[in-house]
Amino acid sequence: MVLSKAWQQKGLMLEETRINVDNDYPPRILQKRKEYAEARKVLKDRNIRFQTLFPARLKVKYQEGDKIYDTVEEATRDLAKRGFNIAPVKPPETMMERLQKLRWHRSGRARQVESVRIGTPHFKERLQVFRREEQPQNVDSG
Repeated sequence: MVLSKAWQQKGLMLEETRINVDNDYPPRILQKRKEYAEARKVLKDRNIRFQTLFPARLKVKYQEGDKIYDTVEEATRDLAKRGFNIAPVKPPETMMERLQKLRWHRSGRARQVESVRIGTPHFKERLQVFRREEQPQNVDSG
């Protein structure tokens, strides 16, 4: 009831300070909801009513009826088709597309050959520094 009343009054005032009340969503949901910002701005400029539904969907109230979009890609694509000035958002890259963009690195063997060629000691020689000298074990008969 408090949230409802605060939203109706567009926030609260406490000692000349405006207090806005909103839902407390996890960061991942907030990020998804934020992705609709451009679509909401375009709709608001045209005085078209909309709602951001939980967790991150957009409900637009067109003259011909309500339309619910489950993703920002779907929403922006449809708004562009309807003649709104908005660039359709592309869906996120698949894991395979992200992997293909990664830089190539030399394999372990090629790196070893290169290190020998440029005069750096091989990893076994570098690890010799850390080798403990064998100490005779004292047997305490006490």
